[in-house]
Amino acid sequence: MPSVEAGSGSAAIAERWRGRRLIFSRKGFDSVFGGRPSPVLPDGRMVSLPIPEPESPITYGDCFAQPDVTFADFLARMGAGRIRDGRNGATQHLEVRPGLGVHLDPDLRAGARKDRPPGWQPLFGQADAAARHLERMHAGPGDVFLFFGWFAHAEYRHGQLRYVRGLPRFQAVWGWMEIGDAAQAGEFAARHPWVAGQHPHFIPSLTVSYRPNVVYMATPAATGLPGIPGSAVMCYSDAARLTKPGCSPRWWSLPEAFHPTNTAWPMTYHPPASWSSPQDGHVTLQSAAIGQEFVVPINDGIQTWLTSLIGTATTW
Repeated sequence: MPSVEAGSGSAAIAERWRGRRLIFSRKGFDSVFGGRPSPVLPDGRMVSLPIPEPESPITYGDCFAQPDVTFADFLARMGAGRIRDGRNGATQHLEVRPGLGVHLDPDLRAGARKDRPPGWQPLFGQADAAARHLERMHAGPGDVFLFFGWFAHAEYRHGQLRYVRGLPRFQAVWGWMEIGDAAQAGEFAARHPWVAGQHPHFIPSLTVSYRPNVVYMATPAATGLPGIPGSAVMCYSDAARLTKPGCSPRWWSLPEAFHPTNTAWPMTYHPPASWSSPQDGHVTLQSAAIGQEFVVPINDGIQTWLTSLIGTATTW
């Protein structure tokens, strides 16, 4: 992938980013859904494991973690015979099989499903309280989602994928999406008829209680970054790691540009007490245990960090 140096944003590029929002979006397996970290493969690919949705007609056998390897087969290679489902506060352990429903969201890789329709673009849906939060923060075209989750490095042992012994688990950014279009699902489907059956937020049996039900689509290219797509799934790098070395996963290290004294308003869900004082250009954040979407206005320092992160990322 073409690289973009951290300082390559000219005044014109910086102006294009002004007034936009960065959204840290928690996605993939966690302690409630799945019950285990997603793996970083030996070649560096970050495979965010999508959470179960038992009633979905989209299944772990329909979706692909790698070319020709379904998520059902991939989980079997991980030794995950059952996975946790904490829906509605009632924990159950679901048998992993090809017919088990999955909530593939965000859906960023064309290769994650077969027979994509003409005009397909990466999609992300949000509903209920998290969607209302994004609406209150006026999230829309031009804003950027950074999808993060709980990860651990993995290796192959005797043909099986296992976590590397002795290495810590951590939170990291595994993908991004710059929003090109956003609307309530019904309005969105009217504008983009190809979405039918392509995403869980367009399946009426799953979304009947979603209030609201909002869908976001990626822009084809990142703003002001030649050759960089508007969305992608990343390979691991230290730049993508959020967890501060030597700390538990929720303790993040970020550039001091994120500190509330440097932003027009604090990152949502993170009051001033969540932040350390800036030191050596960085701050430590105790990230919120609840909440899916953390929104912060993009300032010049955040724009430089974001440009470097996605501009130098290896994607797959």
